[in-house]
Amino acid sequence: MSKDAVRAYYASFGEREWQRLTNPDDGAVEFALTKQFLARYLPASGRILDLGGGPGRYTIWLAEHGYQVVLADLSPDLLTIARTQIAAAGVGQQVEAIVEADACDLSRWPDASFDAVVMPGAVLSSARSYRSGARPLSLHACFAQAASPLWPLCRATPCCGARSRCRMNAST
Repeated sequence: MSKDAVRAYYASFGEREWQRLTNPDDGAVEFALTKQFLARYLPASGRILDLGGGPGRYTIWLAEHGYQVVLADLSPDLLTIARTQIAAAGVGQQVEAIVEADACDLSRWPDASFDAVVMPGAVLSSARSYRSGARPLSLHACFAQAASPLWPLCRATPCCGARSRCRMNAST
């Protein structure tokens, strides 16, 4: 699938994607469980890349919990919604940047730029389609792993157990 097709696909969701994670009939359970996972496994503080974070629901939650956040998504339409929602939530000082970026080309950031990379939704599937050998993670929201193209960006990676600050064992 081309980048333009992916952009068009997510642009079709628009405001509905912002509402989805609080809708009890759609993504509210996903959002609640993901927040529990993040609260448990993210470092106590740090710089987080919210990769594929779309309209910014997770970015806002991360910022409200004291993290410095960079929101990156392929969809400029969803990032427009994110800018509005982040301003409305009053967490703009915690959000370092909101950038259009492809999950498969993260060369704009040097290695070890982030304490964690959060990838909600189907972003991992997209990253996997560009790099053979990447194994899926067991949780819907996930962190970068050694086999993924995101490994160099993280200072601590709970999925693989290879880093000294890892707080999640490989069987999780």
